[in-house]
Amino acid sequence: MSDFSSDGRMIARLDYIEARLDAVEHSSRETLASLLETALTPQIDQLRSRLSSEMQESMDARLNEFEQSIDKKVSTRIAALEQALIEQSSVITVLSKRAVEAEENFQRLIAAVERLCEQKETARAGVTPAAFEAPFESHLKEAIRQQPAAETDHGFRPRIVSEEEARTSRHRRPMSRL
Repeated sequence: MSDFSSDGRMIARLDYIEARLDAVEHSSRETLASLLETALTPQIDQLRSRLSSEMQESMDARLNEFEQSIDKKVSTRIAALEQALIEQSSVITVLSKRAVEAEENFQRLIAAVERLCEQKETARAGVTPAAFEAPFESHLKEAIRQQPAAETDHGFRPRIVSEEEARTSRHRRPMSRL
């Protein structure tokens, strides 16, 4: 019986040891998990925050580079547009001045044509129709006779000169011989 009682004690002891090992294993798992969690949680949080800040810095740097490149391209194009606008503005200013000058010239031309027409009408009233039918030479002689003398003319006025007078009174070289 002693074998059976010692076997029973041994089995009981083995059961006790197994139960104790299970308890230790269970408690050590919980302890180990809590120790790991306690030790690793701050490290993991620190890594997460560092990674997040590095990602934010990297993203900010890339966005700044992108913004600068766009700003450079846009400013270059705007500068070109501004230059074109300045040039067009100066051209428009010149054109408007020339348009005013052209308008003044047209007004002077119209006034001169009106005076010429008035002179022709008054001349026609005093001239007989036979004078209109006279040949060119008679009209030329009449125009030379009616022009004022050079001594009384102080301004620049063109004079009608016959070919003979032109040959004899020329004091300079002809343009064709220059």
